[in-house]
Amino acid sequence: MSQNDSKKRTALGTILYESKIIKNKDIERALTEQRECGCLFGEALLKLGLVTQEDVGWGLANQMNLPFIRLTSAQVDPAAVATVPEALARKHNALPFLLLEDELTLIVADPTDRLVVEEIGETTGRRINIGIGLEDEIKRLLDQVYGTAGVHNGFDVSSELWSPEELDELLRDGSGRAFLASLLVKAEQANATSVHLVPELQGTRVRFRINGQVQDVAKLSVAWATVSIARMRSLAGLHNGDRFAEGRLELDSVDINLHFHLNLLSTPHGMAATLINLSPGRFPKQISEFDLPRAEARQLKVLSQSRRGLLLVTGPDTLDKYRLLNLLARTRVRDNEMALAVGRFPLTPPEQFLLIGPEQDEERSIESTLRAVLDQGPDLLLIDNLSDQDSLQICLHAALSGRTLLSSLCFPDAASCLEYLSEVAESNVLLGTALTGIVSIANVGTADPEHDKPVSEAAAKRLLGLDSLPKGAKVLKRSRARPSSASGRIVLEVLQIDKPLADALKVGISGRELTTMLEQLKHEGLRDKVRALVLAGEAPIDEFEVLSVI
Repeated sequence: MSQNDSKKRTALGTILYESKIIKNKDIERALTEQRECGCLFGEALLKLGLVTQEDVGWGLANQMNLPFIRLTSAQVDPAAVATVPEALARKHNALPFLLLEDELTLIVADPTDRLVVEEIGETTGRRINIGIGLEDEIKRLLDQVYGTAGVHNGFDVSSELWSPEELDELLRDGSGRAFLASLLVKAEQANATSVHLVPELQGTRVRFRINGQVQDVAKLSVAWATVSIARMRSLAGLHNGDRFAEGRLELDSVDINLHFHLNLLSTPHGMAATLINLSPGRFPKQISEFDLPRAEARQLKVLSQSRRGLLLVTGPDTLDKYRLLNLLARTRVRDNEMALAVGRFPLTPPEQFLLIGPEQDEERSIESTLRAVLDQGPDLLLIDNLSDQDSLQICLHAALSGRTLLSSLCFPDAASCLEYLSEVAESNVLLGTALTGIVSIANVGTADPEHDKPVSEAAAKRLLGLDSLPKGAKVLKRSRARPSSASGRIVLEVLQIDKPLADALKVGISGRELTTMLEQLKHEGLRDKVRALVLAGEAPIDEFEVLSVI
C-alpha cells in the first residue's frame, strides 16, 4: 500500500469520525483489521460491523467530491440503459443512470475502479460521469433494468447472415468488437463494395451494396446500433459527439485484412454510417487488363499516357470511379515529376502524390486551394471531383499550360458528361482544346435466370428506351428472393477527344448533334453497352435503370 493510499484511508476515517459515525477506537480497530486482511479501510469497517454500506458510500462520496445516490428504478434513465451492453454493466457492477447528450452518468460502488470509465467510455463513445451507490442496490437495479433472464436485453440483431448460436456468441461481447469484425468479414466475403447502417425509428437497417445494388442483410436494435457506431468511432480514432466524421477503419481477422473508409452522419433517428470497402477485389491492376474492343483499348492507353490536358472519369459507382482514377494516375505518373492530389478521396491516392486535403487546408475554399496548388507548378494534378463549376474552369485553363489533370464527375456515360461540359464551360474553344477524354465505368451485376423475373415486352421497351426489342430478347429483373452474388463485370466506355470531336466542341455543339456525331463515329456509350447486356440476358434491367437515374 502506498503512502497516498494511507492518506485516502485516513481521510475516509476522518470524514466518518467528524460526522460522529465512528469513534477514535473504531479507527484503530479498522486499521489493525486492514493490516491483517489486506483489505480497504472501508471494507475493514464493514467487516467489523462498525458501519453500514450506506455509511461507507456516503463517506467515499464526500472524500471524492462525488454524488451519493440511494437508488430506485424510477430514477434510472432508459436511454442510459440502452447505451451500455448488459455484460459490460454487470462486469463492473455499474448502473447506467442518466444520459444527457454525450455525457453518461454511471452509479458504482467502487469509484476507484478506473476500468469502468475506460471500458464503458470506449464502448459507448460517451464522456463518463461517476456517482456512488450501494452495491446491493446496484445489483438489484441491474436485474430490474436488464431483466434477470435476458442475456442482452435490447442488444439484439435479426439477420440470416449468422445462425442463432453465432449471433448469441457475438452479442455476448458487449464491446461490439466481435460483431463488427464478423459483419465486415461477411461484407468482404459477399464482395460488397460498401456497408450502410441506416437508422430508423425502431432500429437500424444494415445494408450491403453488391454489384451496385443495395440489399438489406440485418436489423439492429437501437441499443446495439449505438454500441456498433461507438466501436467504429473507437477503431477509426474519431472524436465522440461529432455530427459528421470520417476516418480509416482497419481490422485484422483470420486470413483477412479488412480496410474500410468510414463516414458518419448524424440524422434525426441516430448516427448513419457508411463503410466503403477499400480492398481492390477483382479490379484490374493494369490498364491492359480491361476487356475492351481493340480501338477503345488503344484509346485508353493513349489517354493514360497523355502528357497534357484534362482526363475525366465518370459513372454510377463512387468506389469504382476512384479505383479507376487511381489506376490512371499510377499509370501516368513518373518518378521525376511533381504529383499533387487535392480534395477528399475515399481511396488514398497513389503514394507518389502529395495529398492536399481539408485536414491540411481547412480555411481555404476549393478554388483558392486549387490556385495555390497550381502555383507550385505540379506536372500531374489529381482532383477528387469537378462538380464545382469554378473549379472546373480553373482546371480547364490549367490543362492548357502543359499539365496533366485527372478528376471525376457523376454522369451515366461520356455523352451526358460532355453535354454538361459544353453547357457550363466558359469557352467552347477552351473545352475543345483542354479536354483529352472521358472514361465511364460501371460494375454490372450478372443476371440469375433461376431467380430473376421476366419483364414484359412493353415494360422492357419503356425502360430501355427502345421502339422494339431484338428477336429472342429475354429481359430479366432482379428478384428480391435471389441469393447474394459476388459475380459481376467491369464495363468501360472510352471516349478520346480526337480532332473531329475537338473541332466540333470548339464551335459549339448541342446534345442532339453530339449524339448524332457519336453515332457516326460508331462510338458505343456505357448505357449502350449495359443495354446490350440486358437484352442478351446477361444482366438484369436494374443495372440499366441505375444509369438512367443518375
